[in-house]
Amino acid sequence: MFSSKIVNESWFVLVNNVGIIGDDLWYMTEAKESYLWDEMNINIAAVTMLTRIVLPGMLRRHRGAIVNISSIAGGIKPLPLLAVYSASKVRTETQAANLGNPRYFELFKKCD
Repeated sequence: MFSSKIVNESWFVLVNNVGIIGDDLWYMTEAKESYLWDEMNINIAAVTMLTRIVLPGMLRRHRGAIVNISSIAGGIKPLPLLAVYSASKVRTETQAANLGNPRYFELFKKCD
């Protein structure tokens, strides 16, 4: 899905700022299945796969930064008309928190 050029580059900063939200708001049961798949693939899969692609090189070089841009919709209160979008943003925040675990932190802190 991603070109070898992306995989082989020496990345120093990745800014995950992807996300779609429709023009219309729907309850999950009313939304088109194709739209829900698009929303999950863009809001979740793209963040995950791009991080997976650049992280090994950053860890090898002990240098790099990953910035995840989320949304206030990710956690302030339940948003039934944005259930999938909101959940996808919580997932982005959780991935960022998990990358802050000691295994990654020890390797990145040498970048200062």
